Amino acid sequence: MDETATSTHNTLLDNASDYGEFGSDAEEIELLDDLLAQVASGNEERQEPFVVTDIEDYEPPRGVLLPKTIIETRLPPSEREYEAEIEVLRDFQTASNTRRSPSPAKEPTPPPVSAEPDNRSPLDRFRKPPKKALSVTDLVSPSWCELQYFYVLSKHGRKRRTPAMKQGTVVHKSLEDEVHITVPVETKKREDSWGLRFWNICQGLRTLRETGRTRELEIWGTIGGELVNGIIDELSYDCPDPKYEENLKAKSTPVAEIPEYQTSITEYLLAKPEKEGSQRLKGEEAQNEKWIYLTDVKTRATPTLPTGSSLRPTIVQLHLYHHMLENLVQGNFELSRLAERYDLDVNETFSDSFLAQLCSMNQEIFSQSSQGSMEEQLQAATVTSSQDSMDVLLQHNTMSTMWDYMMTQFKHTFLLDEQSPAQPLSESLPPPASQQSTSDLPPPPSQPTRLSPLLTASYMSSTYRHTPGSSSSKRLLGHKSFQFNPQFLHAYLSAALAWWRGQRNADGVRLEEAWKCRSCDFKNECEWILKRDQQAFDEAMERKKMREVAGVEGDGKEKKTPTKSRV
Repeated sequence: MDETATSTHNTLLDNASDYGEFGSDAEEIELLDDLLAQVASGNEERQEPFVVTDIEDYEPPRGVLLPKTIIETRLPPSEREYEAEIEVLRDFQTASNTRRSPSPAKEPTPPPVSAEPDNRSPLDRFRKPPKKALSVTDLVSPSWCELQYFYVLSKHGRKRRTPAMKQGTVVHKSLEDEVHITVPVETKKREDSWGLRFWNICQGLRTLRETGRTRELEIWGTIGGELVNGIIDELSYDCPDPKYEENLKAKSTPVAEIPEYQTSITEYLLAKPEKEGSQRLKGEEAQNEKWIYLTDVKTRATPTLPTGSSLRPTIVQLHLYHHMLENLVQGNFELSRLAERYDLDVNETFSDSFLAQLCSMNQEIFSQSSQGSMEEQLQAATVTSSQDSMDVLLQHNTMSTMWDYMMTQFKHTFLLDEQSPAQPLSESLPPPASQQSTSDLPPPPSQPTRLSPLLTASYMSSTYRHTPGSSSSKRLLGHKSFQFNPQFLHAYLSAALAWWRGQRNADGVRLEEAWKCRSCDFKNECEWILKRDQQAFDEAMERKKMREVAGVEGDGKEKKTPTKSRV
């Protein structure tokens, strides 16, 4: 395949409104041509609307994630094994046996039908209890068209599952199967479900350290004081775009000022020289020397890659993931935010059957994981890998203790040591983190991390299916890479949160992006389209009136001057 098709690079622009000129994307030009042809013929073909699919919106936890490269698939234990393990667990229990009754799952509430207009902000209408909290998808989707997303929320309550979304789910599951084995787990109460989510994150981080890659890692954060969750497609020690990394390194223009906590890309690259043709480092070597790269996977039915304004949602999405993960690692998000939002008892002991299932399925992980200096670097609260998984879970058998264990794993995976060869060359450390303020973004991190500022979107064929022994690279159409820019993210979130908070009305697309309206479900009722059409009609009538007036004046007053020929 042509190199330009497999690795197309984008440099992030300096401001939030400039995403490339209209018409630079072949798909945009084709859509515009089709739209003009349909308008001329009076026929319009109905297309599926654009959707930004994110797994946190529609994919509930299916079970415990087990590293595929460390253990083999195991069948769930028998009932007799369950009973024996539960009895052992009960012997170790010191807390009261009193349990809260599990609360029924709350289904999404459809928007109420009312003759009176609802003047509440979108945040109050759609993302306050008992409805779900904000997600990365909620913050990304308006970057395509705010009015479209407002219509989606106000008329349907959430995005309907389109074939594109279903296909994206299949591809993401296929990619996850390359890294993890999912074993169903039965939960008795909501605290069990959250404990499973925390445990899966721990397993994902362990998989990253052991194998150099993990997928579907859930994260939380606060944006403008609002709780936000998301799921990162992939984290890896492998640089997804070495050529772009080299291009950044080769830039000779010095950066006048490094914003916030961002390490300069020059320092970051010079601090970790690599030999040509080096292979991916695994285990302790990878943990100590490699940076961690963030990648988002998109599916495409066509072999072309998006450009121009079509990239805007992906750029925003990757920036949000980077920012939220960075702040989570720094400890700028507390468990109390989740407990308050979802009415959870963080000190409630997990159910016996739930703990028994986790113990039986994860026992081999700790006994087969690596030993040595990596584990010695953990904090005192961390249980070493040589201990039995039952002991681990018994010491972290509540949401509170499991969260602490998870945060230790985050710090162990991402925070840099003073002796690390990946330490930035700059002698000045970033400023210490302050408490959460009223600004749109949490405070900057207080410690440097391994998280690379290089962000990449990988585009996979929508027909990809995982088969044992196959590689996802065979279905890779190409990728787009750019550098994390906190100023860009701040500018975008300031505008986005203003709409969510009801401080301004939803905007339609810019005129040069009107081709997006072709595939929108709400084009026949969209106020932006109606206003635009009315404006075009008024302008046409005004021009007609001016021509008529000019014609009358010409008949009565104007005289034609004979044209003089040049000699």
